[in-house]
Amino acid sequence: MQSLVYGRIGVRNANRSTGIGMHAACMKKAVIIINTMLKNMGILLVDDDLAFRKGIERYLKAHGCMNVRTASSGETALELVKEEMPGIVILDLYLPIMNGLKALREILKINPNIAVFMLTCEEDEVCRSLATKLGAYDYLTKPIELATLYSYLDLRLKSRSEKPAA
Repeated sequence: MQSLVYGRIGVRNANRSTGIGMHAACMKKAVIIINTMLKNMGILLVDDDLAFRKGIERYLKAHGCMNVRTASSGETALELVKEEMPGIVILDLYLPIMNGLKALREILKINPNIAVFMLTCEEDEVCRSLATKLGAYDYLTKPIELATLYSYLDLRLKSRSEKPAA
């Protein structure tokens, strides 16, 4: 079952509310605002599972994130980060050759302003703590509802837009 997120209001199947009341027109307006911010931001999804990558890529593009790139390895991710400077990287912890923590270090050396979300199938407090210390924006576990992932992207954009201009 696919979930949709309107701003930070979660709605499952559009018939069952999560208990937070919001007029439908307001929810549609929130989606448009988020999509407007996301459409120009580059998002890089790094995971060695092709089906997982394609599923998330399809979902993000269907929700207005048109600048989504994917990579199956840390090495390819680093090349794409250097070439395209995405604003957000969604990074699997367990990758072949270069693991996610090493890729995280290298990505943040290239650009410390990139929001890197670590994504893994294991809830490991040691890895979570290390990823956070290395500069990961957050640590998410699989399986993840698409709406949850989308909410985290929304939070990142909101925090970025609230920073005072330098």
